[in-house]
Amino acid sequence: MPLPMVHMSITQSIFKQKGLEPDPIFLLGSISPDAIHMRENTTRADKKKTHFDFNDDYTVEDLFYSKMSHFVDSIPDNQEWSMFAKGYMSHVLTDLIWSHTVYRDFESQTANKQIDNIRTLYYMETDQIDFNLFRNEDWRAQAWGSLHSCPSIPVPEMLSEDEVEKWKHRVLDWYNDTSKEPHIQPQYITESSVRTFINDAASRLIHLFERAGYL
Repeated sequence: MPLPMVHMSITQSIFKQKGLEPDPIFLLGSISPDAIHMRENTTRADKKKTHFDFNDDYTVEDLFYSKMSHFVDSIPDNQEWSMFAKGYMSHVLTDLIWSHTVYRDFESQTANKQIDNIRTLYYMETDQIDFNLFRNEDWRAQAWGSLHSCPSIPVPEMLSEDEVEKWKHRVLDWYNDTSKEPHIQPQYITESSVRTFINDAASRLIHLFERAGYL
């Protein structure tokens, strides 16, 4: 699935297309489903739960309409939660869109190649794209400042406030460690294709959110 800079880039694109300043709480929500990685002895079942148990058989519309209102409206009359939950939902929907597009293309392109470890290649390429976005996006510094000062929010029955907080700081610190960067030229998941994905996914999410009255 896409890594944090892609999710945050989509948040930036959503708000830019709407002519608004990005909301820090939405931004935090957009990276928070992966906070499950901060839990000791976490399982694949835990991750599936934080991502609403979706699989590739879902359409984006099915996932949106089956989960959105129940999740966002689960804490009524709470604007902070509502904004965080919309960001959180954008992450899960983005993962599904990515699975249907970028990842499917990656699988198709590598299907007949002699590659020792497809999973390793996938994460090397997506890691490199994330580092490129971190260095090149003009909104990144402001987003980092916003996240630093944004209070973490628990997700009932899925994530604790501490897990969200730890993940936030892991994301904020990750890109400063150059040993994490693969230093490669991606061949299959290119920066150009990811930038196209970011714009297209943001437009698709705006359409869904607006149609349901959430933007």
